[in-house]
Amino acid sequence: MWSRARVAVGMCCVVGLLALAACSTSLNGDASAQLSPGQPAKASTIDSTPCGLLTSAQMRQLGVTTGVRSQVSDEWGGMSCTWKTISTTQGGEFVGRVLRGNAPTGTSAVSINNLPTSQFAPSNLDERAYCVYLVKVNSGDTVWAQYGGPNQPGLSHRVACAKAQTAASYMASTFGSLSR
Repeated sequence: MWSRARVAVGMCCVVGLLALAACSTSLNGDASAQLSPGQPAKASTIDSTPCGLLTSAQMRQLGVTTGVRSQVSDEWGGMSCTWKTISTTQGGEFVGRVLRGNAPTGTSAVSINNLPTSQFAPSNLDERAYCVYLVKVNSGDTVWAQYGGPNQPGLSHRVACAKAQTAASYMASTFGSLSR
């Protein structure tokens, strides 16, 4: 007959399969459609849906919540997406956006995904707690990948740059796959 252990294992398997099915996403070819969190967008619409710069799998790897889109009011304008870290020990956040045309200049950095890369220090961010990488993904588009947070224990420029570099690699890769 059925033991309690077998029933419990069976229930866990069913719950796991349902959870896995709920997390799956698909590429939607309709650029006008509203995107689900972590669902890739088309490269031509990524500036209005910058949260599509990270896939669900990449968000899990970075340990972040679903991104929140917002309007940027700096000289480059456009939309950005902010992903907050889930960790309670380090509550920084990632920011991603695509700059069309003119982009700020920074200091040359190690190439990310074999693409021209620079490190940029916006005047409104504390360089000790933030890091921004600019990755030139094609002749007219630059991915902005940022990590940081004020008053975060253990967060230094070096730590912020390591996290921003990982995010920049993911974002540039996602953008590249959307351009094909």
